[in-house]
Amino acid sequence: MSKQVFITRCNCGLTAPLKTSWTDANPGRRFFGCAKYDGKANQCGFFEWFDPRTCPRGMEVGPHLMKKNKVLQSELDLQKHTVKVLKVMLGASWVALIVVGVLLFSTPK
Repeated sequence: MSKQVFITRCNCGLTAPLKTSWTDANPGRRFFGCAKYDGKANQCGFFEWFDPRTCPRGMEVGPHLMKKNKVLQSELDLQKHTVKVLKVMLGASWVALIVVGVLLFSTPK
């Protein structure tokens, strides 16, 4: 089985990268766009769909799944932050325990 390679050039003459749309209107639909496009200004205006239009069911389900994914990603980020905080607190508690232990056993009786 051979793999097809698509090389598309934008009006700038550069290889147009294959990107994925995550808009509500075209969730998961891939397209070729200008290589210089940075999300703010499209340098040459080149744009060409790679995938066919999303089916009606995909249009119905796609935005819901994207919103759910964003919620889960933010929950994951919060959990990662919590783990970092807990690791710092654990380290600090060990340092405090060692300091207290040294102070208790190093004082003359």
